[in-house]
Amino acid sequence: MPVKFFDLLRPVLTSRMEYVARHEKLTMEQVREMILSEAERNSKEWRSNRIPNLNYRKTECRLAYLYIVAAANANTFKWILSNDKKLKQYVLDVAKNKRRLKVCAFGAGPGTELMAFAKFLDEQQLGYPVRVDFQLLDLVREWQDSWNAIRDAIDAHYETQHGVDQARWPIMPTGSFTQQDVTDTEGLSNLGDIWSQDLFVVSNRSRPLRQQ
Repeated sequence: MPVKFFDLLRPVLTSRMEYVARHEKLTMEQVREMILSEAERNSKEWRSNRIPNLNYRKTECRLAYLYIVAAANANTFKWILSNDKKLKQYVLDVAKNKRRLKVCAFGAGPGTELMAFAKFLDEQQLGYPVRVDFQLLDLVREWQDSWNAIRDAIDAHYETQHGVDQARWPIMPTGSFTQQDVTDTEGLSNLGDIWSQDLFVVSNRSRPLRQQ
């Protein structure tokens, strides 16, 4: 069974909605309505002719993103990996030669790039696992929760499809999260050697940046 983005996101959303319902003493339907209301507000913000007013530190804002945007963004990045011939060959060459791919993701905390790699490398059927190490830089540290949950959903999918032996999995994802404003270029210089990665991804850009 192939990797499907909505199947990965479903348990993430369900578990987070259940958590909110328990701690806020709400019903699941009330949590759902809260997410839909926030999603509608966010949609209007994205279509406005100004910088969107989105507060991703709010749980409902992050859940709204996962509900209406995450799969589309993951599919966009996966399309780039699959259709940019030079990038695709570069990624596959690194995967073959190192069995490891180091990715620095600027402003990419939610986990959409992780989902894209999970589907892309699953489709390549390389016959060996690739360790994909993410260095995540994002101002909103709360995204670490969804990133870890998506990683767990990917692990669960692979375990169901390929068994518990990780040597049969397409990828073995790991991630290190650093709270950082990626527009603060001076602050980036204090993070150590983040530039020794194989691939750089900038959120909201149309193309990832490849290490030269």
